[in-house]
Formats: sequence, C-alpha cells, structure tokens
Amino acid sequence: MKVFLTGANGFIGSYITAALLWDGHSVTAAVRKPEELLKRFPGLKAAKAVDMNTATSADHWSPLIRGMDAVINCAGVLQGSAKQNIWNIHHLSPAALFEACEKARVEKVIQISAISADREIGTAYALSKLAAEDDLRSRKLKWVVLRPSLVMAANAYGGTALLRKLASLPVIPLVGKGDQKFQLVMMDDLTKVVLNSLIRPKMNKVTLEVVGPEVFEVKDILIKLRAWSGKKPAPAISIPVGLVKMTSRLTDLFSLGPMRTTALKHMIYGNVGKQDALQRMRHLAGCKPGTFDDFLKANQPDNSGRHR
Repeated sequence: MKVFLTGANGFIGSYITAALLWDGHSVTAAVRKPEELLKRFPGLKAAKAVDMNTATSADHWSPLIRGMDAVINCAGVLQGSAKQNIWNIHHLSPAALFEACEKARVEKVIQISAISADREIGTAYALSKLAAEDDLRSRKLKWVVLRPSLVMAANAYGGTALLRKLASLPVIPLVGKGDQKFQLVMMDDLTKVVLNSLIRPKMNKVTLEVVGPEVFEVKDILIKLRAWSGKKPAPAISIPVGLVKMTSRLTDLFSLGPMRTTALKHMIYGNVGKQDALQRMRHLAGCKPGTFDDFLKANQPDNSGRHR
C-alpha cells in the first residue's frame, strides 16, 4: 500500500515507519526535518517537510496525500511550548489532514491517540488528542482510532523515560504510594495492530484500546526496570503528591528532564483499558499481546548498558 505517515521521526512514529517498510509498504513521511529521517530510513520513497504547527488547512495536505491508499497520523508532543502549539499539532492540523483525506477518498485513516485522552484528566495533551479523535469519527472515512497505553520499547520517551529515570536513582521515589496502575503494551504489539488495521475488514470505524495482558502498579514497574538495567535493589521512599507536583512545575519552567506536569498527571490518572480491551484486540486487530517479562527478556542490555 501507499501510506502517508506523520510524526515519523517521533518515538512511536519511528517504529511504525520501520514496521511499514519491513512489511513492504511504500511510505511517504511528513516531518519537520526530512533529511534526518532519510538518514535513518533510506527505504522511504519520500519525506516531506511539514510543520504541524502551521499546517492547519486542508489545502496544505491535499497535494501531499494525492494517490495515497492510507494515512496514519502519529504526530504528537507531550507538552506544549512557545515553539510547539499543542492544539495545532494534535487537533487543528490533523483535522485539516482528515478533511483532505475525505475529499481525496483515502481508503483508510488511522489516528494514534492515547488511552488517557479523556476529558476528566483535563490536560492539554488529553483534550487536544480527544478533539482529533472526535473529528475523525465524524468523517465519512474508513477510520481507526488507536488508543495505546504506556508503550514499552528499547528506546524511551515521555512516560517511559520518566519511569526509567526514577528506577535508576539511588533510592526509588514513589509518587504517593506508587499504586498508580498501568496496562503496559509492547511496541511490537502496537505496530502489529497498526499493520493489521490497514488490511483487516473488521478494523473500520473502530476505536481500539491497545494494551498488554497485565496491569501493574508503578512501584512494581520500577522494581522490574531497575533489575533489568542491572542495578542492585534499592529502597523505595514515598514522596507526597503535592511535593512532586511542585517539583514538576519547576521542571516545566526550566525544561529539565522528563518529570513534567503532563507526565505526572497522566501517571496519577493511570493507563488501564476497559474490561473487554484484550478481547477486542484479538477479535478486531488479530493481536495477542505479549507480557512485560517477554519484553524485558527480548531487550536485555549488553555490557555497555545499551539495550539490544
């Protein structure tokens, strides 16, 4: 298939790019810095320079998607800034892209959202992602909205980067009791769901939570990650939620590390699917997800500390 992909230089997008190329698809990617992407993926047919801060008109997207069989939007930022307009990137630009897809009668449109893109959490990340979901669901298209939980991969970004940082400290800091719940999903399973969404007839007008088979509390994830990284066991300490929130605001102010207010709010909110999420993944997307231990075994660090 001829697939048009946004966000291909990002954490999830780079893995989707690799999976699409491996599966034999022709990929055209839209990123801000195409020269960087082409170095990473010389198999790309084309890479277009697109800034989703400003690409908020269907006229901008129409020439780019001409002749495409499918469009996948996985562009995103965890938190907005002076240079990154989160509402443009997550909502207005995707809405313009979906409008162009509707006019061009693109065969399939896939939106990569997040399991915690709920109105109740109230972050700009969640609300803007949800707005894009709602826009796509209103279109006369064959659409799929994928809402992955926290995604584990050899690389890390956002929430996974935060967890790895916390697990590596001399003592393991817990936000409150460390009982926030996550239904971790492995990157290989997410990319499989994406690939199957392109071809499976059942994956049409579907909103699907993409989750793993186990629910963990944060404290247990941190213990596993610490052991995986080869570090000795460390004591855990409970830090009051109010103090962590104050620290995260300072992190926002000075752009220091992964402990941002958005990451913290989404950690506290949790990332757990509905009761039928696994059944729907198997039935609709043809995916039986692997376990967290499967991931850890398959990505053991080498002697340098890097993960294979």
